[in-house]
Amino acid sequence: WMLVAARVLMGWGAGNVSVLRYYASGATADKHRTHLMAKLSGAQSLGFVLGPGIGYALAVALKGRSYDVVASYVLHVDMYTAPGVFACAACGLNALAVWWYVVELQEDHP
Repeated sequence: WMLVAARVLMGWGAGNVSVLRYYASGATADKHRTHLMAKLSGAQSLGFVLGPGIGYALAVALKGRSYDVVASYVLHVDMYTAPGVFACAACGLNALAVWWYVVELQEDHP
């Protein structure tokens, strides 16, 4: 069941980059759009570079140790699961930040 839940979450979040670019293009003026899109691409590339390093650091830090966060059958964190748990926590924080700080775009009607 955990694999199915993970696939559902991955599918749900797969279109985030497209939605982000759409929102950024609608929320910025034409003269600032190229600069903002470059920043977004740079942030995405930085995540691709730093992500594996963070996962490796977590795996090394937890080598030989394990923790039962909720219960032993619900959330077991060790060197193999820590990178995934960290990624899920980061995604959850991002979702909360979007919920609280992003305002809906208003459409212009002629």
